[in-house]
Amino acid sequence: MTDTRTPSSAVSDPPVHALAIKGTISGVLMGLANLVPGVSAGAVLLATGIFRAFLNGLAELTTLTFRRNSIILLGFLGFGWVLAVLLGAGVVKQLVVDHRWIMYSIFIGLTLGGVPLVYGPADKRSASMWISAAIGLAIMTVLGLVQMFAGLGASDHAATWWKLAIGGVLAAGATVLPGGSGTFVLLLMGLYVPILGGVSGFKDALIARDFASAFGVALTLAPFAVGMLVGLASVSVGLKWTLARFPQSTMGMLLGLLVGSVVALWPFQQGVQPKVGDVVKGRVLTEETLASIKPDDWPVAFFSPTAVQILIAAALIVVALILTLLLARAEEKLGASSSN
Repeated sequence: MTDTRTPSSAVSDPPVHALAIKGTISGVLMGLANLVPGVSAGAVLLATGIFRAFLNGLAELTTLTFRRNSIILLGFLGFGWVLAVLLGAGVVKQLVVDHRWIMYSIFIGLTLGGVPLVYGPADKRSASMWISAAIGLAIMTVLGLVQMFAGLGASDHAATWWKLAIGGVLAAGATVLPGGSGTFVLLLMGLYVPILGGVSGFKDALIARDFASAFGVALTLAPFAVGMLVGLASVSVGLKWTLARFPQSTMGMLLGLLVGSVVALWPFQQGVQPKVGDVVKGRVLTEETLASIKPDDWPVAFFSPTAVQILIAAALIVVALILTLLLARAEEKLGASSSN
């Protein structure tokens, strides 16, 4: 009898524990990426080999199609994301502020670890793939340079419900796209501090068992959450459509965006304490306002690394890259051994 199954259907049912492990790990990494301006959560999804499954799962939910694999994967992905955001909102942000060059070196390695996963499936002889990759690389290089030299200091204004909703849509769209940074969008809109403050306040209220306050914070952030759902759904459907109709061009574009996303992560940057007269977050600092500027908001400048720092950065990049590749390899072996 002829086997009528397609190759994809024959391997489309990985075991539940494999989906749970990969979904949780990917969700945690994605959540950590969402906490740091300039780091692409979409690139993390590519690096962990979960990008297509993530898009397919979201696209299925928008059509009210519920597949076991998609629900499990998205459920554990969401669990890992929430866990990382709640627990890491303060920690990761502080690590980046205090040890930026070390953290950025790790982020570069994690991002580059996804290159083989994107490059492998693409047709290396396809001109459209290479052209799209060059366009994606150019886009992210320009955006990265603008981000590095123009700074990330939009003023924080009142977080009205409509601004939160629009910010959620744009941030979610940037989050899904490899190379995009939803956190960077929030910074440009002046929502980075309000959102992180709200998440931190929600966590503190839960720990204190002050459920009334937790509900109030959740209600305040609800427009942002709704906007994120809308953004995730719309971008995922659009990307799934382009992958189905223009696979080589889309994969090439994703490859270029992924590689280009490391431009803004040049590790040898550090916060520089501002002086009276400097403009920080849209205001000229005075003697009175200077003391209120936290290290989180200090302008960032390049510095000349020592030979030891260069070696450490290179080692961290390689280690993070290898860990990403090992994660993908372990997931493949886990799924293969469980399906036998």
